[in-house]
Amino acid sequence: MENILNIFTKDTDEKIFYRVKNSELEQELSKRHTVTLKQVSIPLGKDLALRTPCLPEPDCESDNFTGEIQARYSNDLRYAKMELQARIQPEYIDSENILADKKLQELTDEKSNLENERRIKNSDAESCDLGVLKKGLNYNFGLRPLNALVVLLDMFLSSQALQNIGISSAAAYGIGFVIGVGIFFIAENLPDIILKGRSWVERWLIATIIFAVLSAIFLFLGKQRVVGYVGTTLEGSDAIRPIYFASMNMFMTLVVVITAYFGRPTKAQRDIINRYKQGKDEVKRLTVKVKKLSEDITKLRAKQSSRQLFRKQITEYERYIYELIQGYFEESIRAFESTNRRYRRDGITPKFFGNPIKPLAHNNVESKNTNYENESSTFARNNGQRLHEH
Repeated sequence: MENILNIFTKDTDEKIFYRVKNSELEQELSKRHTVTLKQVSIPLGKDLALRTPCLPEPDCESDNFTGEIQARYSNDLRYAKMELQARIQPEYIDSENILADKKLQELTDEKSNLENERRIKNSDAESCDLGVLKKGLNYNFGLRPLNALVVLLDMFLSSQALQNIGISSAAAYGIGFVIGVGIFFIAENLPDIILKGRSWVERWLIATIIFAVLSAIFLFLGKQRVVGYVGTTLEGSDAIRPIYFASMNMFMTLVVVITAYFGRPTKAQRDIINRYKQGKDEVKRLTVKVKKLSEDITKLRAKQSSRQLFRKQITEYERYIYELIQGYFEESIRAFESTNRRYRRDGITPKFFGNPIKPLAHNNVESKNTNYENESSTFARNNGQRLHEH
């Protein structure tokens, strides 16, 4: 079997074109046809014409003499059908189409379910309060960067203070960065940390402890900054005192705390914002999956369409083979008739000569011609000897 498969791809559309051709089968059928012509049709027509009286009879209106010819081409038809089924296996293609239909339905259902889920997720995300979302955006891209800048300034001042006690610049900036990040975290979350207390007493106690710890840290750093003025004209000045530097650090911390308290979304609002973000992320994830399923469905439909096209090509080729054998059969019948006319001594053409030739049966065709069938079969096997006798 010569299966020529060409694949043509353009953009996202995949089209597969098939051309089915069995050269070996066609050559075999042509060879059988030639044998039937030479060994059966022509010798049979001549043998009957040379009989006494000439056969077929001049007034004979039906063909009861070419059963062997019809049987041979019926056998050729069955042979071709078996060859095509063995080589192409159309039932396998049909089963593949059934499986493809099932898979296509599964993918379509899954896509529909994902689209419904995506629609629900998107609707839930879109139902979030736009004012809350706007507040979150204003804080994250407006106030929060300003707070980070204040903390960065505080980190720089803390690093200078640490260098005054002999710590290297790299270590001082590292420690200052840790202190700055800690202060930023405490300042942003201070309201939530205080609210962890179950009563007002516990909340005041938490706030007092936090500010006491911060004050101790800032006072320590303030003392180290004063060390930096030793040996200068400002040494011992009332303007250079640890409490002043500690107060400056505390002021910057309070700025961050107040900004976060009034500008940052509350916990409930942050939950809404997180729900919105998670919903949109889920929508994106589902969109990717839906797109992938759509591509899979498109490819599967393309393959299914290709298989259907291939099945159609097989059917058309089977029809072509049938017409080829039918043409051979008709040619053999006409050769039988023309040979018989040429050798008849009575010069009369039987009435049924030239009548339309009945098509060969597609299914298991058994010859039902009885008048001359047995004799013509014997003749086909021994035609060489019979011709010499005439």
